[in-house]
Amino acid sequence: MRHIVYLASAGSSRPPYDHPKSYQAMKTRILAIVPVFALILSGCYHTMITTGKAPSDKVIDKPWAMSFVAGLVPPEELDVAEDCPNGVAIVETELSFMNLLVSAITFNIVSPMHLTVTCAAGGMAADEDVRHLDLATGSDSREIQAVFQAAAEISKSTGERVQVRFVE
Repeated sequence: MRHIVYLASAGSSRPPYDHPKSYQAMKTRILAIVPVFALILSGCYHTMITTGKAPSDKVIDKPWAMSFVAGLVPPEELDVAEDCPNGVAIVETELSFMNLLVSAITFNIVSPMHLTVTCAAGGMAADEDVRHLDLATGSDSREIQAVFQAAAEISKSTGERVQVRFVE
């Protein structure tokens, strides 16, 4: 027979979580919350980089690009030059639920990510509606900042696409 000894606090006739049913209920609640947080956090990282080229139907998908130590050691370089002779249109990086699960289990020692590269169809997409700003190759940081600031302001005020070109 098990005897439970506890000090009753003023106004309380219940033991402080020493009852097996209370412990089991608390454990069940905690175990129910873990998948909810995993689901909420599973889609929290997604980056898309576009180059302005028209995308083709050719897609290179690498769901397990291995990085290490929370991404401090990046995954190996993905060379798509042979697969995409016209260049790249879109590069996407994301952490899928399974990628996050592996990261959590290994305490971010292994940090896989999902990479997707969409090849370009060829040429720039509607090049005539792109406004160009030229920047000399040897420009200092003030000139570079001024040109990119101007490009951002033009794009914001007119809604036009602006491309900064580096020229010799």
